[in-house]
Amino acid sequence: MNAIENEVECFQRSDFLYEGQAFQFVLEAALRLIGCQFGYFHLYDQVLGEIKLTVWSKAVLPLCHSTHDNHYNIAFAGIWADSIRLRRSVIHNDYAQRLEKSTLPVGHFQLFNHMSIPVIDDGNVVAIAGFGNRESPFTETDCRIVEKFSHRCFPIMQRKIKDIIDRRKDKALELQNGDAKDLLIGMIQTLVQASALRDTYTAEHEKQVSDFAVAIGNELGLSGHELFGLQIGGLIHDIGKIAIPTDILTKTGKLLPAEYSLVKIHPELGAKIFSHLKTPWPLVEMVAQHHERLDGSGYPYGLREDQICLEARIIAVADVYDAMSTDRPYRFAPGECAALAELTAGRGTRYDAYVVDAFMSYLVRNNRKH
Repeated sequence: MNAIENEVECFQRSDFLYEGQAFQFVLEAALRLIGCQFGYFHLYDQVLGEIKLTVWSKAVLPLCHSTHDNHYNIAFAGIWADSIRLRRSVIHNDYAQRLEKSTLPVGHFQLFNHMSIPVIDDGNVVAIAGFGNRESPFTETDCRIVEKFSHRCFPIMQRKIKDIIDRRKDKALELQNGDAKDLLIGMIQTLVQASALRDTYTAEHEKQVSDFAVAIGNELGLSGHELFGLQIGGLIHDIGKIAIPTDILTKTGKLLPAEYSLVKIHPELGAKIFSHLKTPWPLVEMVAQHHERLDGSGYPYGLREDQICLEARIIAVADVYDAMSTDRPYRFAPGECAALAELTAGRGTRYDAYVVDAFMSYLVRNNRKH
């Protein structure tokens, strides 16, 4: 079996949490096939004539300005979008020399060579895959490899995305009764209020994290059903602290190693509280994984990358921001600037880059980022 078929079969066997992961998988596979690190996969809306920035390769993430909510009209795109205009693959091995005649969108990584491949479905260009900055020049053979791979993968991708959407719909049907939703939220809020009797800060923190998580989910385009799950997950993410002694939670000064180890088990304790509850959302995972980090540096399990669910990645970003920007009874907060610096420094390594960018977009849109 050749390399293309190997990658196609691997894609066929894989499952994804959300659409972006499927796009990312295909992009990274195409990069492997042509021996390149830098690339992107963007959707194209022929009716609006707009390119929507969708995913960057992992090597590009630290270099690009933003991954979220960027749309570019084809009329204002530079030669990097020639493949859409010409409806064929295009190579620019002299890209750096063409920059005076070209434009790059804000946040686009700098290029010295470039190859772009249009993805055509039913006669229409629906996406563009771009590759750049390979040490050796791009060739027509590279174009044919990616064209063949994208042709094989696109029908599979359509099925994968349909499966993701269908799963969302199925889960939404499990809890479509408005009265049941109100009852569930009321029960959760009662539980949070009960925990507030011993730890006011944590209860307020959970409410704020819930609000931030829903805002991030909105920016990412999640469904109303998924946003409702995020609302609940945010409200209960720290519920395991109910089992931690109050004198440790409110201690001034640095915690002793044994005390810190006890605090670090609160995600496990919280997950156990809800482990018996069957819901159409990954509530247990949200609670258990909100301190996990993509590079494996988090706790309690040291999970990495796709082992961490999307909702937990969202809550992690909301949690870090609120924890660092809000004063606690026993210490002053490092501040909003420190919180933003932490998220920026960990973007793409500790924290999901697309989640961080969505949160930054929300802050700017609501005049909260300074």
